[in-house]
Amino acid sequence: MKRIIIIVLSMAFCFSVYSQDKLNKLSMNPVSLILASMNNFEFERGFADGKLGIAFYYGKTGNTTKAVNGYRIYASEQAISFNTYIKNVCKPAFWFGPRLSFTSSNIYDDKNPSNYATNIGTLGLSMSLGVQLVLGGLYISPYFAFGGAITNNLWGDAKYYGDLKESRFIINYGLKTGIAF
Repeated sequence: MKRIIIIVLSMAFCFSVYSQDKLNKLSMNPVSLILASMNNFEFERGFADGKLGIAFYYGKTGNTTKAVNGYRIYASEQAISFNTYIKNVCKPAFWFGPRLSFTSSNIYDDKNPSNYATNIGTLGLSMSLGVQLVLGGLYISPYFAFGGAITNNLWGDAKYYGDLKESRFIINYGLKTGIAF
């Protein structure tokens, strides 16, 4: 399954890489880095005169993570987004679009160690929207995403223990900061 995902993402990247000049963005989400200790980056390539963009995201918590709402989440996430821009991918603009994400995670409750979940594999679909401000080659873009999990048992062996229950609701917010080139 991972091999198919990598092949599809590589084909989409190669298909869009020759579109136009100076429609690329490379960013990170400092909110995820600070609040959840998640190292992350996103590359976006614009096409169709900058009105559309395809973005590839990768995030991973590593060996340590901070408690968020009393839970520690060890996660790895890969996502692909298809964004529509009101003006242009590298200009100040409002943007929106769907996001398909694949996440593997384990969740632990700091307050009650009997509450935990392991081997969670989530396939999620959400709608993202935001606004970006561009100053020269730098940009900042606050965003909000909401949606649902198609499944939380992508790998077939997800286990929930104690009072921890499966949730299919996805909400994500943050701040992308990076360079436009």
